[in-house]
Amino acid sequence: MQKITFTQKYARRRLKKLTDQEVLADIVINDEYYFIRGDAVKKLTDQRILADIVKNDKHREVRQAAVENLIDRDLLVDIMKNDSDKDIRITANKRLAIIINKIEPCQQ
Repeated sequence: MQKITFTQKYARRRLKKLTDQEVLADIVINDEYYFIRGDAVKKLTDQRILADIVKNDKHREVRQAAVENLIDRDLLVDIMKNDSDKDIRITANKRLAIIINKIEPCQQ
């Protein structure tokens, strides 16, 4: 487990106040710490960047947070069917169920 430094705690505190989507996107794409990227991705609304994060980030937690913010049904179905990580597929299934009239997700 990675130890969080004072600077990282400060960064997380400042991140809570951020709303600028360009700054958030920069953090999500470029920050070296997965937990900072994960916090930023939760506030990101740009579907194109979220899709890129789901496909390319190396950490499951960041990818799951991105899936939880997606609204593109076709993309969620694609992730649900094709992602190599079972947990990401399950998260996509749950997110799709929420979007489609709050239907219960299928069991995998």
